[in-house]
Order: sequence, then structure tokens, then C-alpha cells
Amino acid sequence: MKMSLFTALLPELDMEGIAETASSLGFDGLELRVCDLTKEMKAKGVSFWGEHKNDIGVKNFAEKIPEIRKACDKYALEIPVLATYCMTFERELIAELAVNMELLGVRVFRVRPPWFLRPETLDPDFKELSRQTAKDMEFIVRLCEKHNLRACVETHMNSIAPSAALALKLVERFDPKYAGVIYDPGNTMQEGSENLRLSLQMLGSYLAHVHVKNTRWNEEGKRQDGTVIYKPGMAKLNEGFLDLKQAFDELKLAGYNGWLSVEDFTVKDNKKECLKFDIDYIKRLWN
Repeated sequence: MKMSLFTALLPELDMEGIAETASSLGFDGLELRVCDLTKEMKAKGVSFWGEHKNDIGVKNFAEKIPEIRKACDKYALEIPVLATYCMTFERELIAELAVNMELLGVRVFRVRPPWFLRPETLDPDFKELSRQTAKDMEFIVRLCEKHNLRACVETHMNSIAPSAALALKLVERFDPKYAGVIYDPGNTMQEGSENLRLSLQMLGSYLAHVHVKNTRWNEEGKRQDGTVIYKPGMAKLNEGFLDLKQAFDELKLAGYNGWLSVEDFTVKDNKKECLKFDIDYIKRLWN
């Protein structure tokens, strides 16, 4: 088992700073955030979902490759996955990325299926979104076959693939060499929860990468009739609803020997201390 750090957790650092931090904490690699920043994101200031000092997107990816390679070589870090923010329907962006990924030597990248019940899809039609995404995945997998890449969808709440079963539906027609699933059991605590063993058996050879985070449901108030209202939020790894020890045991039982990637969005202050806790906690549970 190897551990990677999702670079989005350190928006205040440049590529060199992120690599130095990850190496000093004992990470083996970086899950590299690739997102073209918009004016709206930059206006939010430096934050997880706003400005990033390590500004790497599809449009500037080629020019950033020497900087990425230099930092990773210096600190002996691998890049198991490019965490792109490309939606499956953004074919031109994905085609551009595919060419440049070969230059960096990274095979696996994330593509994001359409959102469901978000501002982007106010009146969603699951069947129509699924049909269009199936066509988009055919295009993406053909690119992967051409460039020897692997496109992976992530189990993510509010998308059309929040569960292992729905994510599998998008990739199971294709060779797992070129298509896969990034399994995020922490996300499924918000939406898409299935029995862990069932999920892993379903995914089989399509399981490409695993995110590590946790979630809890918090009481937000009560309606006039007394009904308690709960909303999900991020939780520290040892305080959420996901039993990480059980998740790791199931991954080992399934024969998973890939990467665990830390995506702990509770690390807002004292980040090094928090991330050191995360990596030590994960290693202790895994071993």
C-alpha cells in the first residue's frame, strides 16, 4: 500500500512547497489537482475551492510539466492519478489533456460525470444524462486506448455516479486497462452507501484508486412538527461515520494493493500536524 496526498489540501503552497511538505510527512506520492481556475474561483481568495498558488489546469498543463517533474524528482514522489475537474462531456479538454499526460508519464486520470440536482442541472433527467455520458465515455476510452491511459470516474455525491454500482455502470462495457473507478467510501457516507464488501466485489478489476476521508451527519435544527433536520459535513478521519478500519480490512480482503489518497478537508489549521495525524492513523489501521 502506498499513500498519496491530494494537492488541493494545500492551496497556499506552490508545487515545490507541496512536494516538500508531502515528503516530510512520509507520503509516497501526490494526487495532482488539475483545474483551470475561473475568475469566480480566484475572487474567493486562497481556499480549497478558490484560488490555488499551485495553479495547474488543462490549458497550462504542458508548460507546467517541467516544474511538476522537477519537484517530484527532488522529493522522490510519484503521481498515481491526475485529479482533473474535467466533466465527461468536455471532450476537447480531455483530448488536450491526453496528449500532455503522455509527456508527464502519468496513466490514470479522473473524469467527472454530470451533476444531479445541482445548479448545473436544475431539472435533471437521469436516463438522458446516462445516455449522453455513455457516449462521452466511449469517446474518452478511445482516447485512452490511443494514448495508453486510464480514465476513472469517482463515487461522488450529487453526481449520477454516487455509488460503486452506478460508477460501475459507466465503465463496465470497457476494458479495465483503460477505464476504472476511484472509490471514495467517505463520499458514500453522504450518498451512495452500499455494503463495503459488496461494493468491492462489484468493482473487481475496475477498482483503480481509493480516497480516504470521513463524513458525519450533523443536526441542523428542527421543523415546526419536531422533525430533526440533519446535513452532512466533513469529519476528521477518526470521528466520522465511516469505519475506516473496516474499510481497510475489506480492501485487503479484496486484494487491493493500490494507493490510498488522503482527501481530508478538515485540515484547515495546523495542516502539517493534522496531515501527520492522518498518515499515522491510516498506517496504524492498515497494519
